[in-house]
Amino acid sequence: MASKNLLINGVPMIWQRGTSFDSTTRPANKDATYLMDRWALLSDGDDVVDVTKETSALPAGAHAAMKFDVETANKKFGILQVLEGATAAPVIGGIASLSFKARISTGATISNLRASVLAWDGTEDSVTLDVVSAWSVAGTNPTLAANWTYENTPSNLSLTDSYQTFTIANVSIDTASAKNVAVFIWVDDTDATIGDFLYVADLQLEEGTSATAMERSFIGDELLRCRRYYQLGLLRYTVNAVAQGRERETSSLLTPPMRVPPAMGGNFSFQGLGGATTDHVTADAFNVKVQATTIGKVTLNYAWTATAEL
Repeated sequence: MASKNLLINGVPMIWQRGTSFDSTTRPANKDATYLMDRWALLSDGDDVVDVTKETSALPAGAHAAMKFDVETANKKFGILQVLEGATAAPVIGGIASLSFKARISTGATISNLRASVLAWDGTEDSVTLDVVSAWSVAGTNPTLAANWTYENTPSNLSLTDSYQTFTIANVSIDTASAKNVAVFIWVDDTDATIGDFLYVADLQLEEGTSATAMERSFIGDELLRCRRYYQLGLLRYTVNAVAQGRERETSSLLTPPMRVPPAMGGNFSFQGLGGATTDHVTADAFNVKVQATTIGKVTLNYAWTATAEL
């Protein structure tokens, strides 16, 4: 059964890359960087906020929230999710409604969020992830990068130290030739104080003129949806090289198949001498070619990542 929530990991439960990100982690808390599964951090510079999976300060019924800890004062920042064209098709040329929950820490100087549904009219699924061309001053919406358009007029949403549900309803996705849709939520203030906390949870985008109750997916289903865009794993392979320079190959499946053939990353390590490279990468599998530089046993450990994000 199809989910009414067009967003993936809206709760957000899935954090495959880690559960805490700062200037020292990999990935680091840089502008236009995917951290939480399917959610990219956008910020006016790098190291503006640390990002953590929050499991204590939650709205009723939630399993997790995103926690943003201000590290650089007086900067705007936000989060973005871009919907694949096939996912966005039901609302392109139609109506969508966005809802989410948010709060600040007691005494925080952050006071306002803004939120918008964006449309992309460039090549389908070949989007500019950094949707912000210029962040602008407080009270002025960021200037968007080429081919991105605000589908609603964002305005201030006043925050308190208790969770509130915010709704941007009845949004017409009417940009001509729109191919993708995105959700962009950001702090509009430019007076954030180091140590301010912002919490965001229960994000939902759905067809229709009004927002309905949050739909909570089974965690296994949500993980599979996230793995269409990002996966990681460990491949262990032992080869007994009978001649120097001998090559052997092994393969690994990607489950589920990814959106497109992914960019492979990660680290190779060996017991014995050898080298390795990835090749024949498809949306559902990849090969690893092992080269023996000496006669004898070579054991490969490949801690791999596969990325097919928009």
